[in-house]
Amino acid sequence: MSFARSSLVTAAAALLLSAGGSSFAAPDGSGPPYYDSQRSLEKQRDAGKAARDVARSGGPAEVAALLGDASVYVREDALKVLVERNDERLLGALDKVLAQSKRAPLAAAGVAELYGLCKYKAGRKALEQAGLRAKEEDVVLESIWALEALGDPAAAKALEKTFKRRHPNSEYRVQGDALIAIAALDPKLAEPLIKDALESRVYPLRIAGLEALSKIDPRRAAAAAVAAIKADDLAKKARGWDARILFCALDVLARWEARSADAALFKEAVDAAIARLERAEGLSQYRLAMGLKDLTGEELGDDAEIWRGWWQSRRADFAIQDKAPPAEPAKKKKGKKKDEEAKLPGEGKGEQPAGGRVETGKAARTLVRFHGIPIQSNRLLFAQDVSGGMNNPMDKDASDSPTKMAFSSGELKRVLKALDEDVWTNVCFFATEYAFTAERLFPIKRAREQLLSFVGEKAVTPSGKALGRSNLYDTLSVAFQDPEVDTVFFLSEGGPTEGQFLATDRFMQHLNRQNRYSRVQVHCLQVTTSTFGERFLRRLSEDTGGTYYDLEFLKKAHGG
Repeated sequence: MSFARSSLVTAAAALLLSAGGSSFAAPDGSGPPYYDSQRSLEKQRDAGKAARDVARSGGPAEVAALLGDASVYVREDALKVLVERNDERLLGALDKVLAQSKRAPLAAAGVAELYGLCKYKAGRKALEQAGLRAKEEDVVLESIWALEALGDPAAAKALEKTFKRRHPNSEYRVQGDALIAIAALDPKLAEPLIKDALESRVYPLRIAGLEALSKIDPRRAAAAAVAAIKADDLAKKARGWDARILFCALDVLARWEARSADAALFKEAVDAAIARLERAEGLSQYRLAMGLKDLTGEELGDDAEIWRGWWQSRRADFAIQDKAPPAEPAKKKKGKKKDEEAKLPGEGKGEQPAGGRVETGKAARTLVRFHGIPIQSNRLLFAQDVSGGMNNPMDKDASDSPTKMAFSSGELKRVLKALDEDVWTNVCFFATEYAFTAERLFPIKRAREQLLSFVGEKAVTPSGKALGRSNLYDTLSVAFQDPEVDTVFFLSEGGPTEGQFLATDRFMQHLNRQNRYSRVQVHCLQVTTSTFGERFLRRLSEDTGGTYYDLEFLKKAHGG
């Protein structure tokens, strides 16, 4: 196919560049946070439409400029068209972008992702020789995922080298994701690497080892998960990873379907979970109780003594049931409007979970709730939207209605004052950019006043050009980097309007890959009635193991 450009493409490219789009030679990828500081949202959407025209027949330099553009609307609109186009000649010419990742990291990451989405098998060499050797973590990760998507076992050797050498700009994700990809491509090669990973002092690699083994043999993965549950707690400085490894082990057990075929392992799993429950607290205590419910079908709460008494009388003759495979995802209905293409169906309204007590530690139980929601964690982050729409009233028909900002920040202050002293917490406010009280969680008993002052100061929409938007992905990505966090209460108007990723499926695919190590539950609270917002936040909650709460629930929780 010729790269000759039509007059339409030329005009569209000119519009993009005049509106602030980056050229191929220009540096990009300065985030996070990622956002277009020059174009309004309306102009970004117009630029996205123009980008589609360029992507349909543009050449390598033009396509690279689109994939490295400052606007997420341009990048995502272009990527969608390029996947549909699937032009092998164009894809082959884009290998030079991978080789120049230092100059244009966003564009290079976009090319690697494009190769994977198009199943461009001829791109394997470029992904191995340039993508895996890039200095930028995002470029290497996209290359790993692309090689896994291509499905060529020959790529496993290059991935093995990536796993064995510590990437200078990646703490663990490059190594861990490389191992998971090797397991998918060449299980025999992965076996000794998995064995080492399960005992690694780089604790996130233990999670990667469990996930990699589950791709090869679910039964042996279940056995490794039981061993992880039975293991002694890690050193105090690695406390956060101790919980995350536990959560991964419980998730692996939840995916183990053929349970009746190995009664001894099943009973060992229940034994291990009950023993671990005896010393657990916070979300670990809650997750272990839910894991026991998944294994046995019984719901006996989080008291290990009750579980032990129940299990001792039934262990010998317990009727083990296989786990049903997960249901197929609902297919998207045809005929949706263009602005709903990225949405997932969401049914019903947010419901309050069973229970009702705050679980902030094994011995500390109070009746404090957040917007009526019970808390099972003592390692939690409160993240609140402060974008422009938060200044609108909660009830537009009531003259005395508080603004969404006042409503949400007032409840946040109340809960911060009431939380037990054993809680570790942090607060984040986000719009286009984000602000955290501290880089990591800290004990509330030492800085309760600091948190309250932060809320009073930062619970306002930031002033300045382009700063009042909703950047959800970058905020969550940064939050997940704190190894202490296991729960996020995420209050927002709805879906994103800025950030590294925007479209729901692409957003969640990337966030889920990060969360395979973080294992953070995100409970989403929506303060609008936006249908798109509901679908997006419901998906975010479901994918992370959290719960979604709609505006009606929040109003009722406050007597409305």
